[in-house]
Amino acid sequence: MKYRLSEKTLTDAIFKWTECESVKIAFAWPAPIRSSDRFYGYVLTADDGRLVAYIKLATSREEDKKLLREYSTVGDVASRFDKVSFSYPKTIGSIPFDGCISIYAYHPLPLEAPRYVRWSADSWERDILTIKNEISDGTYRHLSKDDAYSLDWVRRFLTKATPAQMENLSRALEHGMDVCATHGDMACQNFRRHEGRYWLFDWEEFTMDGPVRADELSFKLSSSVYGMGKSFQGAMPVMPQHELITAAAFQVANGLSFKKELGELLDKRII
Repeated sequence: MKYRLSEKTLTDAIFKWTECESVKIAFAWPAPIRSSDRFYGYVLTADDGRLVAYIKLATSREEDKKLLREYSTVGDVASRFDKVSFSYPKTIGSIPFDGCISIYAYHPLPLEAPRYVRWSADSWERDILTIKNEISDGTYRHLSKDDAYSLDWVRRFLTKATPAQMENLSRALEHGMDVCATHGDMACQNFRRHEGRYWLFDWEEFTMDGPVRADELSFKLSSSVYGMGKSFQGAMPVMPQHELITAAAFQVANGLSFKKELGELLDKRII
């Protein structure tokens, strides 16, 4: 490895978590979409190839901040929820190395879980809304306009927003904003289904201050476009305009799915 981290050093660290006598690692080099400073890996037992862990490896401080946030979030989720209807990858362990390298390990998804879930027009209301409500239960609240502008994701949006986008957001926030605990990237591709139970992963954009419609917008757009072949315009869900704007701004601020199309939408006079 060019990052001054040998495979033996890596496998020795993972051994402490998995308690397997010998493991090997299969990497995806690098993460295809997120960043070239991030790598994903599958930890397999050396003797029979059994999958025992899924790892994410950061090679820069910026990526380490994101992956640490996700790792901490999943740990908090486990402590917040006594019992929920969905599953998510549980944490195994983490360890920092020299040179801005950190590893975060999770229990793997079931190997037999299908890669894709078949979605329909009523999937949100029928299945996913329950998961959203469980994540956000007890966290709904209203923020004033000033408090909304102090949120990290709003500030990130404003650093790259055009004048028209700023104006649309200002109008949407005229009477403040409703927020709640938000997964942050509830795109359909972040779900699997196994034995009648949904798995939800990629929690690095989780926030307690997300727009109430952000998860809904992410899921409905992605499932309609990627799962049902609709156009972006045809996939746009019906919701109050001020909630659509804040949800779209959240997607753009975090660089998530449809950031380009939603940015173009926010360049138009919506309200």
